[in-house]
Amino acid sequence: MSRREWDGVSAEYGVKFSYPRMLGAYLAVNAVPDLWMMIDAPDCATMRAEMIYDNHDWNSTVLAEDGKHRIACTSVGPDSVATDRREVLAAHMERLASQEGKYLLVYPAPAVALVGIDYRAIFDRVKHRVPMELMMVSHTESLGDWVSGYEQIVDQLARTVPLPEVPRKEDGVAVVGYFWDRNEADHHANITELRRLLEGLGLSLESVWLSGVPSSDLAAVAGASTIIALPYAGEAAGILAERTGAKVVQTGLPVGLAGTVKWLHEVAEATGRASGAEGFIREEATRHYELLAKPALRYFRNRDFLVCTEGYLAVAVADMVRELGGLVRLVACSGRTPDYDPGPFGELLAAPEVRSLGFRIKEIAEASSLVPVIICNEQAVSTTRSLPIAGVFLGFQSPGTHHLYDAPFMGFRGAVSLVDRIVNAIPTAMCFHR
Repeated sequence: MSRREWDGVSAEYGVKFSYPRMLGAYLAVNAVPDLWMMIDAPDCATMRAEMIYDNHDWNSTVLAEDGKHRIACTSVGPDSVATDRREVLAAHMERLASQEGKYLLVYPAPAVALVGIDYRAIFDRVKHRVPMELMMVSHTESLGDWVSGYEQIVDQLARTVPLPEVPRKEDGVAVVGYFWDRNEADHHANITELRRLLEGLGLSLESVWLSGVPSSDLAAVAGASTIIALPYAGEAAGILAERTGAKVVQTGLPVGLAGTVKWLHEVAEATGRASGAEGFIREEATRHYELLAKPALRYFRNRDFLVCTEGYLAVAVADMVRELGGLVRLVACSGRTPDYDPGPFGELLAAPEVRSLGFRIKEIAEASSLVPVIICNEQAVSTTRSLPIAGVFLGFQSPGTHHLYDAPFMGFRGAVSLVDRIVNAIPTAMCFHR
């Protein structure tokens, strides 16, 4: 089928460059080890958890070899969805909520949500026999993309997690809306880098929502005077601020050198540290710019780049590439797409059809004079096949790249780490495509 023939049917029938809302909810459960999930859905819902466990995330605990899965499916089917399932659901809830954990999250699949089951009333029948508390999402919020699914669980945690009555620290800050999609060293290193940068401003990082810690540890947000809301914060930052009295500052992602400088200025201004922060920011920026000067000249300047991953991360990385002299030809956003100007050489695609995305990647790669670079997730890289292109995995889903040691992609150190991965991918691609 030709490109023109395919484009005629792709809008209606093609697979979108995105993931379902349920998968984003799974990622949030994966990020909170004492949160268990009963997904009221057919058996196929379990396979989505397999995209995370021992696949994208080698340290995931959402599935278990002994069958005690933190994400468990009720196996509802077309012949049972409209029947009286209260006894069956009560048995599922009791079995799951008897495990070691804090919350049982009940999450209906979109089709099941239409039935409007009163899960709370069913849980009330077993709650006196189990240690967990019930956490629910609204039936009306079961649709949307995967980023929305992640935010929805963070919002529920913000409403539900008990917060201690403690005085807020004047220099205490919390980061809300961090997209923790796996429990590997890239994300752990990001948190370490954010803590280092905030300490450079004279601030103390009290809590990160989410960051692979139990719900009890998330309660440390109560000690923060300022909440830094990243783009994935949803309503959670406002909910927590209302509960604690903290101030909220909305920021972008601290990705790339200029992106990190901007983020630090935003945080410093919001916390009254603007004047004192200049020296730290200038020293850090200068040192890391010097580290990247040679790779920028040798591997970025006049080279075509394609960035195809989660939307907010994609545009932040695209800005970093442009800052280093690369030509960003394509920015394809998986799911939600922020407002973004791709520049005079590029184009922005909002959750395109995957096959059409593959055609466009092929066209750009074949027209490039130098080996181009694609920074992308699994869904995008699967379209590249044997193209003469250097690939770097970034964002969910990235089963082809894992991190056993510090490999941040945020902050100044994250910029150096990500450039390191890019410049080492290019010579490898050149060896295979001479």
